Amino acid sequence: MRPSIFSPKPLILAVLAGLLTAGTAAASSQQSFVTVVIQQGTAPGLVAGFRTSDPGASFVNCTVSGTNQTCSVENSNSSIPKNLGNIVCLPAANANYKLSDRCTSLIKAGSGSCQTNSSASQCGSGTTPVYPVCNYRTTSNKSNPAYWVWNVVSDGGNYTVDCLQAGYTGPNPK
Repeated sequence: MRPSIFSPKPLILAVLAGLLTAGTAAASSQQSFVTVVIQQGTAPGLVAGFRTSDPGASFVNCTVSGTNQTCSVENSNSSIPKNLGNIVCLPAANANYKLSDRCTSLIKAGSGSCQTNSSASQCGSGTTPVYPVCNYRTTSNKSNPAYWVWNVVSDGGNYTVDCLQAGYTGPNPK
């Protein structure tokens, strides 16, 4: 039986619990995380990352390698709130993928009236980018971390992608 990306799995729960624990420490800046969890199959070379819209900001990312099923990266800076462009790069050019309804809603939210995703061009050649149209704005509370999680099922070169977020107020308007 094929696992559903919509039901909580121990791996996702463990990853989220780890992120929530990491985000509870008092910090002088707001923490932001992006995580990818491979629910089924493998996807070596899959990249997840984000970039703030701050001028000169760097793109931070992690790469799934070997038989790893997850990767996560964190970034802290003093700007509060932050405008973050989240992205996942599927490890194949022109990959076939479908999005969950939840992910479709997050990706299309604010379309046409938002600050364009600052990570839109960050996937390397030979990959397929999946990303929200807009940067998402974090809350104004520095003790409230922002999380973006990509859940991916890999099935013979076809991908099913779900995404969820916490600690954001929504797409950043223009």
